[in-house]
Amino acid sequence: MNGTPKKSPRAGMSAHNSSPAASHCNNKDNFEQLLGQTICSSILEISDGKGRPLPRRLVLTSTHLHIQRNITKDNATDNDADSNRPTHGSVSDRGLSGDGSFDSFGEFREFPPDSPPPEFNKREVTLHRVDGTLGLGLSVRGGAEHDLPLIISRLTPGQPAALCKQIFIGDAIISINGHKITRMDHDEAVEYLNTIGPTVTLKLKYYPTAKPFLSPTQQNLLESNLTQWDGNPNDTSDPEMWETERSIPLLLSLLTRYLGGTDRLRCNAFEVRDATGNSSSGVIHCGDPYNLTSWMKCIADAILGLNNIQMKLWSQETSSEIYYVGWVWEGSAEKTSDETVQPWLSWKLHYLALRGSDLFYMNYPPGVGCDWDGGEVYPVFTTLLRVLSAGEHLDERQHCFTLQIATENSSFPPNGARQQPITFYLNTETRQELIKVETSWTKSVTSAVKQIKKCSYCVWWGGKPCQLELDFPGAAFNLYRSSSKPTSPLWTRPFSSLKGSSDDSRTRLTLKFHNLPSETMECRDLHRVLFTIHSFLLAKVVH
Repeated sequence: MNGTPKKSPRAGMSAHNSSPAASHCNNKDNFEQLLGQTICSSILEISDGKGRPLPRRLVLTSTHLHIQRNITKDNATDNDADSNRPTHGSVSDRGLSGDGSFDSFGEFREFPPDSPPPEFNKREVTLHRVDGTLGLGLSVRGGAEHDLPLIISRLTPGQPAALCKQIFIGDAIISINGHKITRMDHDEAVEYLNTIGPTVTLKLKYYPTAKPFLSPTQQNLLESNLTQWDGNPNDTSDPEMWETERSIPLLLSLLTRYLGGTDRLRCNAFEVRDATGNSSSGVIHCGDPYNLTSWMKCIADAILGLNNIQMKLWSQETSSEIYYVGWVWEGSAEKTSDETVQPWLSWKLHYLALRGSDLFYMNYPPGVGCDWDGGEVYPVFTTLLRVLSAGEHLDERQHCFTLQIATENSSFPPNGARQQPITFYLNTETRQELIKVETSWTKSVTSAVKQIKKCSYCVWWGGKPCQLELDFPGAAFNLYRSSSKPTSPLWTRPFSSLKGSSDDSRTRLTLKFHNLPSETMECRDLHRVLFTIHSFLLAKVVH
């Protein structure tokens, strides 16, 4: 079974590029234009994370991920489960066992175990034809014309393939006598195998996800799947064959490989959750890294296209540009029942948004359980985002960053108090998403600084109350006496002359300048001043 998504030409856009759709969607009516456009589909296995995975068809459209089951074949499978005999009357395999027929009496006395041990995943098996006969006692499915490997679907009792006990239903033939056949069509591979000689060495790789479609009791299901792969992979018009079990809206949804709350990645599997968190695709098993990457790429692009449309709509409604919206994981060390801090991190989902000059940190996307004012809101120029290197990660999760937020104090902290910002330890699913967060934050900070132009903070300098002004148009630090009347600055220092700064993590800040005396002051909002200085300098560099 091949879980690689098959792309549909009817979608109006490729599965790896959603920008054409996004570029034409400027109002809510355009959402309707995307409904029903199928991007790709294929057969994969899905589980609830606990039970046995079951074969299902995934159909990805521009707005939803549909999980479908084959009603007719599922019913046929249930009936077959009551008998040890295979279903007759289905389209037969094009076999390699002489006349290509299976045991006409349905006897399976000499089959090897249902699945090989782990060490049998990749192996070489040598077979010898009996008395110079043509057949080896195995039948295959697939071929390059189906975009499938050549997969063993049947073993004939009493023949070399079954007797060797090293070949299994679900094995893909990689090479024959050292010659790769992965690019051969079915008939070409069959002809090559039949004429190779009396001794045949097969290089095999076992695909456990293929076996449910190749076992004797599910031949009809495989025939249907091959028809879908070989013909139109996106035809979902037959209500008697396919039934949609559930549909996951992709707008503002989450695509994740992580086991919830942990730093563990699922092996070649992922999950899609809707914006509310109430609807899930289940754990989708892809079988190998290539299929995993292909499917996650298609789904991520569809989500990105919808989110970009929604960001434009929000920008029109709020008259503020939306720079970023997306899910992030927050890691925290929680306390146990005896008040000790556990040595590992617990991860919880939050929604991060950058709108205008504000940063929003919410439990759900805007409009889901709350509006834009339903979460925590901070001026973006009083925040500091830093991407962490691999050596700074606190567990196995990659693509981490810290987000520090300076809160405003109403008075000077008491002597000895340490004035600390709020710090979030956050994670994104991919490196690309992390880069997008950092780039969007930089754009938002730059835009906010250009908008406010100047920002002042109360400080004490020389034992007297003053105002430290950050002047973006003038690219300078200005210090004024605190007064209701306009006064001339006590001193002015250009941004370009700043060499560095130091502080005591409480209130004292020292600005060091090139070829100019350093200036020391006491700040009521130390980290707020520091983060604002960083934002103004960043905006000046970007500008």
